[in-house]
Amino acid sequence: MYRSRPARTRDTRLTEDEVIETALRLVEAEGTDRLSMRRLADELSVTPMAIYHYVKSKEELLLRVSASVLAQIGREDSGTWQERIHGRALRTWEVLAQYPGLGAFLLDRPVAEVTAGGPNHVMELLREAGFDPETADLAYGTYHTYIYGLLAMEARFRPSRRSPEARRRLVEFGMRTWLAGLEVQLADPDRA
Repeated sequence: MYRSRPARTRDTRLTEDEVIETALRLVEAEGTDRLSMRRLADELSVTPMAIYHYVKSKEELLLRVSASVLAQIGREDSGTWQERIHGRALRTWEVLAQYPGLGAFLLDRPVAEVTAGGPNHVMELLREAGFDPETADLAYGTYHTYIYGLLAMEARFRPSRRSPEARRRLVEFGMRTWLAGLEVQLADPDRA
C-alpha cells in the first residue's frame, strides 16, 4: 500500500516533477482507475486546484505519467530485427504491467500519442527489416493492439489466474507468432 507524505508546510512549493512522480507512484500502487486529481492533491497536501497549475486534466496527467513510464523501456540495440522487436515488446509488457490500467489508457490513445520513442523505435526496426512505410504502419498497429490490449485485459480481469511466468509465456508466444507472420509477409508481400 502506498504511504502518503507528511503534510506540506506553507513554505514548501509544489513542483511539476513532484506532481508527475506522485501520480506515477499512485498509479503503480493503486492503478489508473483510482487516480483522481483530488486523490493526487491529498497525497501532495495541496488543494486540487493546485494540481491544475501543472496539468489541465486527468488525461494530460496520464499522458505525462505514460511518457515517464515508457521512458523506462529503453531501446533494443543488438540482435536481429526480430530479436529487438521481441525484446522491446517483452520489456514494454514488463514495465507497463507494474502500472495497472496504463496499458488500457494507452490502447485508447492514437498511436501518435504514445511517446518516448515507442512507436518510432519499432517502426525503425520494421523499416530496417524491409517493410515499406504503409506495411510498417500496419504492422505497428497490430503490435500496439496486441501489447496494450493484453495489458488492458490483465488490468480488467485482475487478479489474473495466470502466474507471472504463464503471463510472460503468453506475451512471448504472441510475439513469436506475430513475428512469424511478418516474416511470411516479408518473404511474399503479394500474399496479403
